[in-house]
Amino acid sequence: MRKTEADKAALDHLKPVEPDFASQNGEKMDEAERHKWFAEVGEEMRQRGASHVRYSFDPDLSIALVEGWRVVPANEPPPRYFLKAD
Repeated sequence: MRKTEADKAALDHLKPVEPDFASQNGEKMDEAERHKWFAEVGEEMRQRGASHVRYSFDPDLSIALVEGWRVVPANEPPPRYFLKAD
């Protein structure tokens, strides 16, 4: 059975929605410094129009990531770290 355009459109809400804003930090930070950085970046994203902000940290890579969406996504993608460890 072939999917129609209407069928495809009905499934669009299930696709992961890429963030409108992203900021990443690979500098060495302790937990308090990382939380401060999260708060500052999250506030900046909200001021720029984000209504939903997600905070992620990869302990193996020591990389912190903040992602923001203007509209709360029904289906968030996994965190997308774009820096790599040295």
